[in-house]
Amino acid sequence: MIKPIIFIIVLTTIFIGFVSGVSIKNFNNNKNLISINGKHHNDDSSSAESTSTFQSGNILLTDPTSLNPNQFYEFTTSGDSVYNYTTFLSTNESERCVPVDMGFLGSTLLLLDAHQGVYQANENGIVKGVWNNLKTNTKGKVGCGLSRLNVDQQNNKIYIASLNSNCDYSYEPAVFVYTVDGILDFIISNSEFNTTTGIAGDSDGNIWITDINVIYVYDKSGKLLKQFNPINENDRIAYNGITISQDGQDSIYVSVPSYQGDMIIQISKSGELIRSIKLIGVFNGQVSGLPGSLALTKNHIYVEVPYASKKENPESSSSSESSSSESSSESSGFSTGTGGSSASGTSGTSGTSGSGLSTPLSFGGFGSFKNIKRIQNDDDDDEDEDKDFYFENYKQSTGSDSATSDSASSHKAKPDIIQSYNLNDGSFNKAWGGHSCNPKNILCIPFSGFIVIP
Repeated sequence: MIKPIIFIIVLTTIFIGFVSGVSIKNFNNNKNLISINGKHHNDDSSSAESTSTFQSGNILLTDPTSLNPNQFYEFTTSGDSVYNYTTFLSTNESERCVPVDMGFLGSTLLLLDAHQGVYQANENGIVKGVWNNLKTNTKGKVGCGLSRLNVDQQNNKIYIASLNSNCDYSYEPAVFVYTVDGILDFIISNSEFNTTTGIAGDSDGNIWITDINVIYVYDKSGKLLKQFNPINENDRIAYNGITISQDGQDSIYVSVPSYQGDMIIQISKSGELIRSIKLIGVFNGQVSGLPGSLALTKNHIYVEVPYASKKENPESSSSSESSSSESSSESSGFSTGTGGSSASGTSGTSGTSGSGLSTPLSFGGFGSFKNIKRIQNDDDDDEDEDKDFYFENYKQSTGSDSATSDSASSHKAKPDIIQSYNLNDGSFNKAWGGHSCNPKNILCIPFSGFIVIP
């Protein structure tokens, strides 16, 4: 039986595909969107002839479930709205793409439409048309039901995940691997694939694929090298987004939705857990914010958490609507791989868990992390010191080192759908984006298509 939350992940992908297949004739642009800070976008921002230019270091993201799926958005890393770009073609304003993912190939922005193929836009965000004739419904070339795109700059490859690689009723998922010229190199298929949720390449040319229950690694020729499952099944819902640093260090990060507490894990190239960054949010053993796509800057990691607002968690993932549930976890942190068993989750005291909340919302009061695989520290002979809680060591954004008292959790972080964390210690940095489909916000349920402009 499919777990409800996994069903939501799959259903979201299907819904995004449905939106992109809707007829766009007589589709009216809404030019009066309001930014998350209450500032209006440029009134001409939905024009096919953009007057803006992508700014290096800003963030681009798609939001295909919004009221305006025919747009993508530029924000600063602080959450200030910069520009919203139309995806109606400059050569034919009756045709549009609905981007579900994106990636930069040099100065060209590639936009992935689930039902139409790969489109291209210039540095002004103007969509010119289909890139290199990569249209869907072309068996052996691009597949159908496209869900993820990754441009691997260091290995000069492009990866596209398809939920229906043969464009038939077999619905066989696969990953298509292309050269940067758009020539198909090979196709990665696996009978064990479920729903490919993320793709990234490392400095050796290996291809990392997250697929709900397993993290796969293929070599540069498409041969399966290994597969990992670093988090116990009872302590996660799925493996979701993945990103790998492009600095030659191959820092590998994966977003992991969990009823016990959403997290970003960092793993080694051998699949061992290095640390886990705890995300802010309400975790009462019944809900998850469903963290998805990840983006890296020099000092921070950004994550899309589409259901971070407690009020707008999907109904099937939450049965708790008590007034106390409006509180949120007030800090975040990470667990280093320092040996010993992990969280027993039995005490549920607010200070020790680092959430600053009282039972039953305390992270430590729910679930067991004792089976999570961790890197052993040979110098640590005392396993009792860190066996009580998985997220036992962290620093808050206020700079406090203490995780043992309520007073230590003085920073009240409001959960939001775009969150950032400090790479050096895993502490919470900031969150922005609005609470899902609130009319006052641009963003609705951003799930994928989340990149930093190079």
